[in-house]
Amino acid sequence: GDALNVTVSASTLVTNNQLKVGGQKVDYSGVGVLNINGTVAGTIYNIRSTSKVTTTNLFTFGAGNVINVGSNAGVTPVVAGNVNSILGALTITGNGSDTLNVDDTGSSTAKTGSLTASALTGLETGGIGYSGLAELNISLGSGDDTLTVVSTNALTVTTLNLGLGNDTVNVGNVLDVFAGELNVN
Repeated sequence: GDALNVTVSASTLVTNNQLKVGGQKVDYSGVGVLNINGTVAGTIYNIRSTSKVTTTNLFTFGAGNVINVGSNAGVTPVVAGNVNSILGALTITGNGSDTLNVDDTGSSTAKTGSLTASALTGLETGGIGYSGLAELNISLGSGDDTLTVVSTNALTVTTLNLGLGNDTVNVGNVLDVFAGELNVN
């Protein structure tokens, strides 16, 4: 399929058909792969949705980038969002000191998901792959969610913020597969 490669140097908003950097925007459709290449440290990337037919790859640059994923990513004041519109595969490649925030706090339906050292799947998404993160924060909604933690990344502090529902977190064998810190709130 076709590939769209975009280099960005400022805070970026991504939706299933548009990439907006400052006042500039790129509209797209039917693209098989969208590659977003950051060129400035400390950039904020807000990903609200991805297309079911597009694999979206974000490559950050430098230290201290923040990636927010959810339907209201970047909205101020902060409004609860969900990940229901992350329909296509999303891969985040950080540089070791980046933070990924996944916001599903606005969801009231029960969801099931799985977390490994390199991916968050389920939760009605196309999947979110990740590497090079210092922090991974996953915030669930008010539904009765189930999240299975298969493994954690050695270089990433992972925090699960449970919602108001009767959530269940299943943790694999901690001694065998947990390389990084896991916090459950």
